[in-house]
Amino acid sequence: HGVRVTASRLAAALRLDPGAVTFEKLRVDALDGVFLGRARLAGYRRLSVEGALSGFSISALGRLRVETARIPWSGRVSGPVKLDAGISATRIEGARVDAELVVSPEDGARPMEGQVTLSYDQKDGWLRFADSRLRTPATRVEFSGALGQRLDFDLRTTDLGDPLAAAAAFSENAPASLPVSLENGSSSFRGSVEGWLDAPRIAGRAAAANFRYEKRLFQRLDAEVDLTPAALRVRSLALERDGARVEGRGEIALAGWKPAETSPFSAS
Repeated sequence: HGVRVTASRLAAALRLDPGAVTFEKLRVDALDGVFLGRARLAGYRRLSVEGALSGFSISALGRLRVETARIPWSGRVSGPVKLDAGISATRIEGARVDAELVVSPEDGARPMEGQVTLSYDQKDGWLRFADSRLRTPATRVEFSGALGQRLDFDLRTTDLGDPLAAAAAFSENAPASLPVSLENGSSSFRGSVEGWLDAPRIAGRAAAANFRYEKRLFQRLDAEVDLTPAALRVRSLALERDGARVEGRGEIALAGWKPAETSPFSAS
């Protein structure tokens, strides 16, 4: 899939050398931000770009990955970036992008801040993250790994709307709502996501305090889970409500993240 970026301004000092073209003092205004740097086209076949982003909006950058992405957070992205790529008559080939980005919050319903270190290799199609972290007023997440392969993460939140919005931003198959709500409570998940976000496998340890499920208020949950769009497997479960404690494990079939109408449920 191609990515189209429209620049409102582009300026540079052009230098011609034998076999190469260099764009010094390069400035590109796009995606509500500014890029300042340098670009070099060697042999009319190899493009290298180095510089820094300043003030790019989170929502605009999110739509580069998924054109229809619905990004609910407000923030600005800045930091150094590098690009190296081959150029043919019709396309860019073998692109490699490296970036160390800082996210600064701005006014909005869900301001975001943090730091993201990433690399993208066009040859294998993977987007990789080194140790990165993001924070909103209600949520903190730390993550590393490769999107589409395995992404390890540690998520803690007092608003389940944040992780729900994250899933909806990049997947048309994400659930529109959750059957669980927090009441002055908190939730955490430490585990991994394997595969692409439209049909991932999510595995790890989930915990919650003071939450409501089907109008019933629970004080504590601790569970080891394995979740796909087709099944939820609870390998261990400890649940507390009004002084009573239940332990066990179980499995239920799902259809598009929701319990299937004819789903058998097994528990012990």
